Amino acid sequence: MQISSEIKGGRWMEAIMVTSLISVQLSLAFYTVFISRFLAGGLQPLFLVATSSLLSAFLLLPLAILFERKNWPEKIGLYLTIRFALIAVGGTPLYQVLLLLGVKKTTPAVATAMPNLAPGLIFFIASCLRIEKFDIKCKHTRYKVMGTLMCFSGAMAMSFMQADSVNLPAESPNLRSILFMGANLSSTDATSNDWIVGCLYLLAAVVVLSCVMILQATTMADFPAPISLGAISGILGSFFSVIFQYILQGNISTGADSLGITSIIAAVLAGGSVSFLTATIVTMCVHKKGPVFVSAFNPTQTVCAAVLSAVILKQFISLGSLIGMTFLFAGLYIFLLAKMKEADMEEVTKVIPDEERALLF
Repeated sequence: MQISSEIKGGRWMEAIMVTSLISVQLSLAFYTVFISRFLAGGLQPLFLVATSSLLSAFLLLPLAILFERKNWPEKIGLYLTIRFALIAVGGTPLYQVLLLLGVKKTTPAVATAMPNLAPGLIFFIASCLRIEKFDIKCKHTRYKVMGTLMCFSGAMAMSFMQADSVNLPAESPNLRSILFMGANLSSTDATSNDWIVGCLYLLAAVVVLSCVMILQATTMADFPAPISLGAISGILGSFFSVIFQYILQGNISTGADSLGITSIIAAVLAGGSVSFLTATIVTMCVHKKGPVFVSAFNPTQTVCAAVLSAVILKQFISLGSLIGMTFLFAGLYIFLLAKMKEADMEEVTKVIPDEERALLF
């Protein structure tokens, strides 16, 4: 009875985390649609990142002091400080700058599809670092690999096919404002060398994102305070975003002369709220379940964005995209089921003595 109740309790907790992570992806998809008009009006992405991260940090800080102060180490050494800085730099400005440079030299379709490589890459890195259990003889590991590949295939197929079906013009002002800060999107202007360099930029962005999530998981082993980590990352990320904007543009400004102060405040509040929600839920889930579990939900944002585009923007969803969605969710279900079964086995291993376990298995 005790074993059964502990396993059921673990499943309830896992169900809450799954629901929370799906809610995060829905929030991000809605936020993308909401913020597009502000970005189309000239609002600089790095300015938005800097202000939103700072607002999120101020929202997280009271919660961190209230609930996690006892978990803070007595002394924060140089090694831990460096990891804080790396998470902040990689998680905000560096990832976005690499993404912008990559999209500038390739196409929106490639840029949309490339970040979906993250779950598989994180699974690979985490397995190499022994953060994620990997035993090819274990059926749960094989199911996780199969689910990851299905998720990856579905997300890639959906991204490419949906991008092709929309057929956005190369000079779309919305897309240019959102992704490129005014850069030219025409793929015909790019040489083959530019295309290769652009793909390398995008791959580097995915590697940075994957490493940040892995670094978060390892950092929380020494600093078991996910909310506090989110607050620290927000403050440092805001600081580094300002530096990035000054280096790239030579000044620090909103870039939105046509937008009123009310619109800018609304955009910052929306960004800060979503950043707060994301930092709270994602960092806690990374702390509890590891980076691979969390990253498996990343491609669902692509699906949410496609559905919202069809409902709100009246954009066509192709048959290939629907097939991709099916593969994505099937892969996600297989991966999560394997993780749940693996967690149940580990729970039984902890509770049952070796002698009884031998009789059961």
